[in-house]
Amino acid sequence: MSDFLQSHIALVSNLEAFKSSLEDSISKNSLKLFFKDDFLVEDAKAVIKEAYVAESKEKTIALGAKSFNLYAQNALLKILEEPPMNIVFIVVTLSKSALLPTIRSRMPFRDYRERTLREPSGLDFHHLGLDEIYSFVQERKFMERQALKTLIQTLTSEALAQGVKLKSEDLELFGNLVRLADLNSRSHYVLLTQLLTIHARLER
Repeated sequence: MSDFLQSHIALVSNLEAFKSSLEDSISKNSLKLFFKDDFLVEDAKAVIKEAYVAESKEKTIALGAKSFNLYAQNALLKILEEPPMNIVFIVVTLSKSALLPTIRSRMPFRDYRERTLREPSGLDFHHLGLDEIYSFVQERKFMERQALKTLIQTLTSEALAQGVKLKSEDLELFGNLVRLADLNSRSHYVLLTQLLTIHARLER
C-alpha cells in the first residue's frame, strides 16, 4: 500500500487485523512491529533504540496499542518529528483521542477504519414503550465502539424518518453521544439516553 511509504498515524478498527496487513504489505526485513495492549515508557525506549539502528534501505517501524502512556508519548515526540534517515513511523490507534495533541500535530492521519453498513434497528418509534427500550438496550450492553457509533446515527436517522419531532438540542445531544461512544462509554448508558430522549418527543 502506498500509504505505508510515509510516516503517519493510522486510525483502525482492529489492531491485529491492521498488523497483519502490514506484514502482508511490507517485507519482513524492512518492518519492525511494536504492538501492545498498553504502550509504556519501556516500549517507547525500544522503538527509539530500533530507530537508531542504521539501515541502508527504508525501514518501517509500526507501533500500536489500545492505550498509550502519556510519558511514553512524550518520549516519542522528538523522534516522530525528526525521524532518522530511512525510517518510516506508523502509529496505530483505535481513536484519535488516545494520542496527545502534540503527537497528532506531528503526523498526518490515514483512516483505515471499516465502514460499517447501517442495518435498520427494527424499532417503531411511535409504538415504542419503556419495556421495549429496556430490552433493546440490554441486548446491546457490550457493543464495539464503531458499531455503537453507527447505531446512534442509525437511530437518529430512523427517528427523523418516522416523523419524530426532535429538537436542535436533541440532535446536539446525539452528536455528543457519538463522541462519548468514541471514548468507550458504556453502550447501555449511551443508548438509554438516546432512546429515552426520543421517547420523550413522541406525540401521544
